Amino acid sequence: IEGDIDVQYFFGKPVTNGRVSITTYRYDIGFQKEAVITGETDDQGLCHFSYELPDYFVGEPLEKGDAFVRLDIEVTDKANHSERISEKRKVVQDVLTLSVVPEGGVLRPLLENRVYVLVNYPDGAPCVAHVHMTVDNKKVSGVTDEYGIAEFLVTPMNEKTTFIVTAQDDKGESARIEKAFATVVDRDQIIMRMPRGIYQVGQSIDLEFLTTKKTGRVYVDVIKDNQTVLTKSVDIRNGKGTYRLNLTPDITGSIWLHAYIVTPGSDIVRDTRFCYVHPANDLTITVKPDEDEYLPGADGNILFTVIDENNKPVVAALCVAIVDEAVFAVSELQPGLEKVYFMLEKQILEPRYEIHGFEPEKIVLLPHIHERAENVMFSTLEPSEPFPVHYTTPQEAYHKVAAAFYARLHTAHDAVYSAVNRYYREHDAYPPATNGLPLLIEEGYLDQAAVVDPWLHTYRLETTGEYLDWFTVLSAGPDGEFYTADDITEWGGRGQVVDGMFLMAEEVMPMAGAMRPGVQRMKKMASRDAETAGRPDEPRLREFFPETFIFEPALITNAQGQARLSVTMPDAITTWRVTSFASSQRGQLGSVLSSLKVFQEFFVDIDLPVALTQGDEISIPIALYNYLPRKQDIRVVLEPNDWFDILEDGEITRTLNKDDVSVVYFPIKVRAIGYHSMLVRAYGEAKSDAIKRNITVLPDGKRFEDILADRLEGTVTQKIDFPINTIPDARSLILKIFPGVYSQIVEGLDGLLGVPFGCFEQTTSVTYPNILILDYLRQTDQIRPETEMTAEEYISLGYQRLLAFEVPGGGFSWFGDAPANKMLSAYGLMEFNDMARVYEIDERIIDRTVQWLKKQQNEDGSWSPDEQYLHAESWTKIQKSEILPTAYVCWALGDIGDRSAAVQNALTFLEKNLTAATDPYVLALIANAFVAVEPHSTKTMEVLKQLVNLAQKEDDVLYWESGIPSITFTRGLGADVEATGLACYALIKSGKYPDVVSKGLTYLIRSKDPRGTWYTTQGTVIALRSLVAALGGMTEDVDAVVTVMMNGTKIHKLQVDASNADVMHQVDLTDHLSSTNTIDVTVTGNGSFMYELVRAYYIPWKELPRPVQPPFTIDVAYDRTKLSVNDIVDVAVSIRLMRPGTAQMVMVDLGIPPGFEVQTPTLDELLGKKIQKYSVTPRQLIIYLDEVSSKQPVKLSYSLKAKYPIRAQVRSSRVYEYYNTGDEGVEQPTEIEVSL
Repeated sequence: IEGDIDVQYFFGKPVTNGRVSITTYRYDIGFQKEAVITGETDDQGLCHFSYELPDYFVGEPLEKGDAFVRLDIEVTDKANHSERISEKRKVVQDVLTLSVVPEGGVLRPLLENRVYVLVNYPDGAPCVAHVHMTVDNKKVSGVTDEYGIAEFLVTPMNEKTTFIVTAQDDKGESARIEKAFATVVDRDQIIMRMPRGIYQVGQSIDLEFLTTKKTGRVYVDVIKDNQTVLTKSVDIRNGKGTYRLNLTPDITGSIWLHAYIVTPGSDIVRDTRFCYVHPANDLTITVKPDEDEYLPGADGNILFTVIDENNKPVVAALCVAIVDEAVFAVSELQPGLEKVYFMLEKQILEPRYEIHGFEPEKIVLLPHIHERAENVMFSTLEPSEPFPVHYTTPQEAYHKVAAAFYARLHTAHDAVYSAVNRYYREHDAYPPATNGLPLLIEEGYLDQAAVVDPWLHTYRLETTGEYLDWFTVLSAGPDGEFYTADDITEWGGRGQVVDGMFLMAEEVMPMAGAMRPGVQRMKKMASRDAETAGRPDEPRLREFFPETFIFEPALITNAQGQARLSVTMPDAITTWRVTSFASSQRGQLGSVLSSLKVFQEFFVDIDLPVALTQGDEISIPIALYNYLPRKQDIRVVLEPNDWFDILEDGEITRTLNKDDVSVVYFPIKVRAIGYHSMLVRAYGEAKSDAIKRNITVLPDGKRFEDILADRLEGTVTQKIDFPINTIPDARSLILKIFPGVYSQIVEGLDGLLGVPFGCFEQTTSVTYPNILILDYLRQTDQIRPETEMTAEEYISLGYQRLLAFEVPGGGFSWFGDAPANKMLSAYGLMEFNDMARVYEIDERIIDRTVQWLKKQQNEDGSWSPDEQYLHAESWTKIQKSEILPTAYVCWALGDIGDRSAAVQNALTFLEKNLTAATDPYVLALIANAFVAVEPHSTKTMEVLKQLVNLAQKEDDVLYWESGIPSITFTRGLGADVEATGLACYALIKSGKYPDVVSKGLTYLIRSKDPRGTWYTTQGTVIALRSLVAALGGMTEDVDAVVTVMMNGTKIHKLQVDASNADVMHQVDLTDHLSSTNTIDVTVTGNGSFMYELVRAYYIPWKELPRPVQPPFTIDVAYDRTKLSVNDIVDVAVSIRLMRPGTAQMVMVDLGIPPGFEVQTPTLDELLGKKIQKYSVTPRQLIIYLDEVSSKQPVKLSYSLKAKYPIRAQVRSSRVYEYYNTGDEGVEQPTEIEVSL
């Protein structure tokens, strides 16, 4: 392979003398590192390289058996800033002039395939020839058309299909090729078919899907510019499905269509098509800025002119968006459903990547060619690389991933902008920042529906001022929780969360919509410039860095077809993409892409880490860029601020040559927590610059979080205080309002979609919520294709993993070894039964499990406890009685509809021994068995009455207290949640005691943790089953108004009706906290409301009492705590269980110092050995362990790379038991120092 790397800054200058490192990989049961190539960019930013391929490669299933080579390319400039991309190239056999091309590039077995034979001359000219093809001992003939193409229909039936093709032209020239295609006949397949390959905006593509699955769903992903523009799920009936894709003005250019099905195995099978869509040419738009290049903060005018096909001016509505080009260059790492696929494959340690794309420039210049020619040409194309960029820090990766969602917030931002302006005109003042959004809704300036994100959560407005004269729109993301890791902001998701606090990599102050005359953002910038008006030597301050700064949905041209847009340029040094769409009253359409460039010849930038901790010492890098036509002496000044101390000189001088890039460092010590700004000025002989960026400083303490939940009727008053020793300014209080049961289930659904792993128990526990969630979303028609496909794939993975635990001869065990376990087998039986409602499984697994369970039954109708348990210390009480396993197995058999003699004998045994069942957990299992088999019998009613009598009453709730560990060895509150959930489920299924059910569900809802789940996966499974069961018999008529008061001040007013009753509503009360706090929540109208108050705060580490004997201890040792930038430090971790026995499913949360990167290869080596999986966030490394025994500590090691000069506190490390989170061990922070 030979290639050239072109490295350019987004402001248009080359990266000169950049250090280039290229690491090559081939794939063979994981990526195998092959070589490292180094080089340096020249004065044009170019670097040439060559690489000799390895001798062999292994093909990939998704990529139809072709192999590929991956090149990870990293370039570091002279300011020590680095960027990374991954490129892949397909590795194939020699290309012949006679080619056999299946539609889509791959042969699909058991389906009728279109197979094209292409005959070309050496110069590429098409050849009209007679073609004879032999396939599977069948002979067919045809003649190529004027494009050199012949078409045949073939249905492959075997694992290998060989085509023997001969062709002869009119001159007697001939050629022969023998082409074999390997297929997987024991796996479902899909073909996506489209009529042609070239289209026009306004047309439709009639997609046809053929699958070997007779029923199910196909997931369709439409990709443009590596960003998803549409996702859709299509029903399959009798192996076929159809979908009409309407080509709207935003779907133009090179379009990739991916169709996916989920197989009963662990793979997703995909078929891909490419098409080219010509933009609408009814209207022609020209965009003419008044300058070729603008300075940051400069005023500009952009002239738009619209004409029709007759060159006549047209009155049209223009939609204009101006977005930083960097957003498109480093957009979301995985678009739409591809993101889901690659996320899953990464998690199951089977990384599969796409291969580079091909831009067929010649064919797309023509309006159309021929249907067959278009399909053949595009069948050979490969989808573009879905991993375009890797980043230096996790924060940057998160920033760029979330950036792809920015467009979803634009419409909301513009609606709020219009409402703010109308409010200002009527009140001569801006809405207050504290309750501005609800005020705008309450007073009718803004529709509630306009500020709801794609996950049906209300946006939040962020500002640092007292009024909404400028603001940022924030989405809570899929989990509905603000200030969590999936939050998305309109500047592309620069937000991040560390220790529950929201962080931003840089200050972003977007305007309240497009810049128009009179918009207050201009006033703010003018005011800022006025601060330095009397100081001619002071450079202008750059602080406004949006990624989208214009979204104008309706710019109307005049009779001359012209419209002007006045703008004030942002402060980013970059190229801006201008996207313009036009539509006339006659329905004519047009679109165009253009650009604006913002640049200055000398500028500086601040490279900040994700976050800092109070007390950290760090050297802040300041990058210097000089593109003046001369050398310049620079004086760089860091402006002092109350939140940090400058440890050395606050001024540094440097000399920069023409076209030079350099870096200086300012050592500081962090003093105050919160969200702060840093300002740097650089004074030059000819040009100067100043810049301000923001960063969050975290408290140096341990975070605590608790929850208070209750039913909301009339007016509820709660007093909330905080411990006296909490760290100031590190407290938060969030109010969540749930209109009913639906909203309880909707909250946090995406967070419950976890990847199965571990033993049989863990796999079932993590897979089950996916089944319940998918069933609920389909029933209520709320499913999104991405969520549906994710859930189905997780279920598929869990299903295959569960099958691996089946013991020869029947039944299931912890790890698939004999003997099988009755309780686990019954648990699996119920899951398989529920799974069959949402996912196609082999029904024989249910029959085998049923027969094995029946063979284990005793003559008296009981099932004996299993003699061998992995978690024996938690199951000792179960060993003493046949009642619990009998009830559990009988319930499982009854749940699938079995009414055989075995089930009747089991009920008889339970009836005879009912008086011995004194524990509520056991009695709840018995009740479920009776309800499943004889829901209306007299004995069932007696059991239910006995169960109700065991309920504990506490105020207006009921719950059942378990005296034994649950089947998942959960104790205390977790066991009570499981017992209560089981009791409620039995009562719901019986249709009796609705008041008791309501109070039991209230207890479950009150027992949620701050994340919206029930502490453990097993508790979540049981609670969700109860809530989903309750949905079947409940209808919620919601029409009410909720008012929130705090300390006597009205904070929020919410209208809830059928349109928003199925979502959780959240109110942030943090800004209104005082020493003592009284919260009054009032609901008037119809509905069954619940609420939660989530309190969070920090306690200094030095004030935390150490437990005398913690359940765990964790020791984290760095091989050195003083090192230099780019050094690697090895970290050794030792975890010990202090109580006798074994702790199952243990989580380890390891702190990462600021400015460090985890070197994942050291962790990859431990996967499947010492650890199950791991995940990395900007400030923590989370490791999942199967177990920790008191007999031997678990020892791990990994490596970190230092990126910044810093002296800082490493975030504390923690180990805890998954099923009992209160059992933990904590390692206090360690100090580490990095020098240049």
